[in-house]
Amino acid sequence: MIDEEVRAIIDKAYSRAMDVLTTHKDRLIQLAERLVAHAPERMLWATNWPHPGQLDPLDTGDLLRLRQAWLPTSRLERQVLVDNPAELYGFAPVPKLN
Repeated sequence: MIDEEVRAIIDKAYSRAMDVLTTHKDRLIQLAERLVAHAPERMLWATNWPHPGQLDPLDTGDLLRLRQAWLPTSRLERQVLVDNPAELYGFAPVPKLN
């Protein structure tokens, strides 16, 4: 179960992304890791890139590094970025590259 403090952090993350990521980065990484470990088949990756309306948007490189922290294996990365969205939205399966 996600505690109320972490839930509040998530709720504010969109509007205060830089502050939250700098102040609570370790906790957010832990939460993402727990969610991926618990139900990787239910995870999707999304951002609001290119961050319209944000005066101080997140750096794209920082977002990619966070994604790598949250999806540390190529299997998890493919599942969350390719396979889960394909299944959810009914896309044709994407062949794996060798």
